[in-house]
Amino acid sequence: MTVAENVAFGLRQAGASETEIETKTDEMLTLLAIGETRDSLPSELSGGQQQRVELARQLVRECDVMLLDDPLADLDYKLQKRMELEMRRIHEELGSTFVYVTHNQDQALKLADKLVVVNQGLIEQVGTPDEVYAEPATAFVGRFVGDSNPLLGSVTDVDGTTLTVDTPVGDVTAVTRDEGVEPGAEVVVLVRPESVRLGDAAEGCDNTFVGSVRGRTYTGEVTEFTVSLREGGAEVEDFQSVTSGNVPMEAVQSRTTVGWDADEGVAYAKLSVSDTVTVDDLMEV
Repeated sequence: MTVAENVAFGLRQAGASETEIETKTDEMLTLLAIGETRDSLPSELSGGQQQRVELARQLVRECDVMLLDDPLADLDYKLQKRMELEMRRIHEELGSTFVYVTHNQDQALKLADKLVVVNQGLIEQVGTPDEVYAEPATAFVGRFVGDSNPLLGSVTDVDGTTLTVDTPVGDVTAVTRDEGVEPGAEVVVLVRPESVRLGDAAEGCDNTFVGSVRGRTYTGEVTEFTVSLREGGAEVEDFQSVTSGNVPMEAVQSRTTVGWDADEGVAYAKLSVSDTVTVDDLMEV
């Protein structure tokens, strides 16, 4: 079938008139910027064009609920960005519910009104992208969504929601969202890389340690540093720090102070809604 015939297939199955089919098909092809491929066969299309034909074939039906399984996975970077904008616009225009299944967390955070984090068939958390990223319900969510630095330790003191945790690199002060955490409990402290400061910026933080800078990566938007934390004979490797902009290696000494505040680290006694998730799983993610 041609592109137009593919897009019209669902409408024709639903019994739409030929006039309606022609009108809606042309509108959808124009919306997805593939109008010039109307009479083309699949073998004549690029991968990105084929992906957009598939989207058009589903979206033209204007269903109340649509299941989209990684619809942008096969597109190149620039086309993905363009289609993300188009997906938002189409969603607003149609007013339908899109169930968007993806492993691409960047797309999930950008496109979703509501996120559902699923682990082995069980729902770990439901919330807005802001809620899921900033307030993970379990240690699994905190490790799975976005990047985080884990520290395993034992609670030595509890002051309301503030805990003191004995970790391999020393005492860490962190907050907890779990109820009933008592001294002696094993917890995983998670710290987002963007909360970790280096050098002079770390001075005065609630938690400070000596670290050795192992590597630097500039992504075009942020600079990522990898450091190792040391205390006595213990060492925690691959601790991540992210800073906006292009920060040269010379700006951070090879041996530097690493710090973050107490409310920027969250201690989890609750690992997951699944009984199969272990501490080792979370430390290795």
